[in-house]
Amino acid sequence: MQPIRRVFTLWRNLVHRRRVERDLDDEVRTLFDLLVDEKIGAGMRPQDARRAATIELGRVEVVKAQVRDVRAGAAARKVT
Repeated sequence: MQPIRRVFTLWRNLVHRRRVERDLDDEVRTLFDLLVDEKIGAGMRPQDARRAATIELGRVEVVKAQVRDVRAGAAARKVT
């Protein structure tokens, strides 16, 4: 990643933390829902589709934690 982009991303993650977190939650949940819908469209029962999507994607909170760990600024927030 280019240095200027890293600085912008760090600033956004620190200053707009609530919005960034809300956007992350929306994105991961939307991806999960789309995957469930795709599996239902392929003939799975809704509960089976949710289970299969969880196995394929991972639990929503775990995916969000993984994203937080790799994005710029994550290390700065972990320092106490």
